Amino acid sequence: MKKNTIHKLILGCFFLVGIFVFWDFLLFSRLQIQKNHDYLEKALSLSKKMVDSESEEFAFVDAVAEDVVSPNVKMLSETYETEEKVFDFTVTADESLKTGNYDHYSVAGSDGEYKVLLLNISIGKNKYKLTFEDLSGNTTYKDVEVFRKSPYILGASTDVKIWINGDDLLAVVAKEFSLPSDYYPKDLVAISDFGVIGLGKGMVIRKVAAADLKKMNEAAKSKGFDLVVLSSYRSYETQISTYTYWVNAVGKEEAGKRSAEPGHSEHQLGTTLDFTCAEVAQSGENDFGKTGAGKWLANNSYKFGFILSYPLGSEEVTGYKHEAWHFRYIGVENAVEVHKSGKILIEYLREAKL
Repeated sequence: MKKNTIHKLILGCFFLVGIFVFWDFLLFSRLQIQKNHDYLEKALSLSKKMVDSESEEFAFVDAVAEDVVSPNVKMLSETYETEEKVFDFTVTADESLKTGNYDHYSVAGSDGEYKVLLLNISIGKNKYKLTFEDLSGNTTYKDVEVFRKSPYILGASTDVKIWINGDDLLAVVAKEFSLPSDYYPKDLVAISDFGVIGLGKGMVIRKVAAADLKKMNEAAKSKGFDLVVLSSYRSYETQISTYTYWVNAVGKEEAGKRSAEPGHSEHQLGTTLDFTCAEVAQSGENDFGKTGAGKWLANNSYKFGFILSYPLGSEEVTGYKHEAWHFRYIGVENAVEVHKSGKILIEYLREAKL
């Protein structure tokens, strides 16, 4: 009687343990399913962002995918559709993924037990579709829309666009692009503080360009050339006076080839200088470009971040006559690219920014 009771108690304990184990299994499974569902829920909403550049766009899509991917959820694919061009490629789960050596599309990496398999990648415009799958085999999608910020707004005349950010070293300022009338650089410094001579007082340039201007001036001196700044930053209001002078002197049509309308002058950027030299005054040579200093500057300015804006033969592209003295700072790296490309500055800027 006693043994039967003990056996019953033991069997009862095993039964109770079994019930608890089964219950825990069901509970764990439900929690795991819920956890998977929670991860997938992240992928159901539409993600949108306004960005300034292609690299920022890619980084945003990567971040969206990484927010969803986990040991419980893998990314199956990322699709980016376009009307211009489409091409496909596949990234398989190889050793390169395990070491993290993968391109920006392989955003899931080797997270958890999963490796990334990317299929049917269509490259094009700003809409992506990310496909995810959880441990239970459920598949869902996340749509990501990335909008590039327009760098300009339409002016009062639809023929003119207003470039919003004048601080951008690659701001497009041309016949069809104007700076805001109230734009002025907030980091102007005196060129004399950097050892550069100005013809008159108040010659200034943006601080971002000052150090390279000093290097360029010193390099010119080492070759026996003394550069003198004839004109530097001009405000919108100053350009009104300058442009009006030329209209009164030669008429509106001719003035438009020699001087920019207010808002359309690169001088308003604070990164543009007009140069002259002693040789111009001493020899009576009216063309700075034909002087030793002018030739040296045309051939070497890009090494210091400056580019000749209106070279000889560019009038049909720029709308302005050749100005051998007019140099704009766009940064050394950008200037080297322009020089290598052989493009006129405005052509390079339009391609880079529009």
